[in-house]
Amino acid sequence: MVIQNRILLDLLRVWGRQDWIRYGVRDRTLRFFYGAYEKQELYLLRDLVAGRSDPVFVDIGANVGQHSLFMSRYCKQVHAFDPYEPVLASLTDKIGDNQIRNIQVHALAIGEKDEWLDFFAPHGPNRGTGSFSASHATDNNERIGQLRVLNGDSYFERLGLESVDLIKIDVEGFEKSVLKGLNRTLRTSRPSLFVEFSEETRRSFTGRDELIGLLPADYAIYGVATNKDVAVVLNRAAYRLTTFNFEAPGGNILLQPAERGDSLNRLDYAARLTSFST
Repeated sequence: MVIQNRILLDLLRVWGRQDWIRYGVRDRTLRFFYGAYEKQELYLLRDLVAGRSDPVFVDIGANVGQHSLFMSRYCKQVHAFDPYEPVLASLTDKIGDNQIRNIQVHALAIGEKDEWLDFFAPHGPNRGTGSFSASHATDNNERIGQLRVLNGDSYFERLGLESVDLIKIDVEGFEKSVLKGLNRTLRTSRPSLFVEFSEETRRSFTGRDELIGLLPADYAIYGVATNKDVAVVLNRAAYRLTTFNFEAPGGNILLQPAERGDSLNRLDYAARLTSFST
């Protein structure tokens, strides 16, 4: 029986890693416990730092750490931020299990100012919905008290982060506050930004102009598309950059400074090599 169970687990792991199988099919049968979740987005992050000298990656809303763990292979430093202890404990365990030395974990949230805010933590199996917004994922979240938020620029200065190459922001509707708190960092480091743009995030802005107003000059905004269903159950795996539509939330966006056009050209080329038609 033990051998049979081992064989079954190995088969499930192989199934979960088959990118040619439509994502929804794999997700519904395995709940993404085998293989990687949002794999094409991980490849995009990897490609954004390709060719850069000793890149620094900041993961704001790290959760259990998939993005931090993956990017530790391609960056000199990784800084993972999350205020919710249960997910941070899982991340810390994974760092130890994999003997990773270049990830620094910060048990706090990044925002516009130093404060303590009500936090609504997940109580169901999905631990990725924790938020400072009372209206977010109300079917899965419940208030647990207040957690610590620090101004991003000031905290980065205390850390001695003089330059940041790539920032991922996935904070379940709190993205606007994070961007406001990183105003100086965005102006001095001009990093690439990979940001979740959910309906909750869209509602926090008065419009596209307010979002653009939080960015330094000469930043472009792109939508990020991944995967393409083929013949119902098959998939063509790739990422590609699309025209950003403020009125169509529900995915991730890339905020890219103009002077990093060389990396953007590489992304466009990589996307064309594995692109899918709309």
